[in-house]
Amino acid sequence: MKLPALREPIALFIGFALVSMTAATAEPPPVRLYVREVAIKILGQIRRVVAIEQESGATGLELRAADGFNVEVVNQLKEPTSIHWHGIVLPALMDGVPFVSQDPIPPGGSFHYQFPLKQSGTYWMHSHYGLQEQLLAAPLT
Repeated sequence: MKLPALREPIALFIGFALVSMTAATAEPPPVRLYVREVAIKILGQIRRVVAIEQESGATGLELRAADGFNVEVVNQLKEPTSIHWHGIVLPALMDGVPFVSQDPIPPGGSFHYQFPLKQSGTYWMHSHYGLQEQLLAAPLT
């Protein structure tokens, strides 16, 4: 039997000690991925490229199938974007193809992708907006 998740902090008396803990929330916050330009050095030259990064700067995304897919994509580019989750089974409206399964994410906007994961493995994600498909990709495991 699964108990409902608590949303408020709780305190328990255990013997003579008061133990305080924060109860689990119903749903964890989404992992945030930022689509943005970054500077890299190639043969001593600084170049600007487009990247899909977590807040920490880590490229790509690693999820556990049991946790499901709960990702917010934040567009920090000066143009619209969208992210296509290549190879995984997902609802059509979460596929990330602009003007087909979703509107493009505007500059400064975000889109929340959320669905159960039905398989595990190594895949990849990339943009489907304009010429970004050739410029913007990252691993998805």
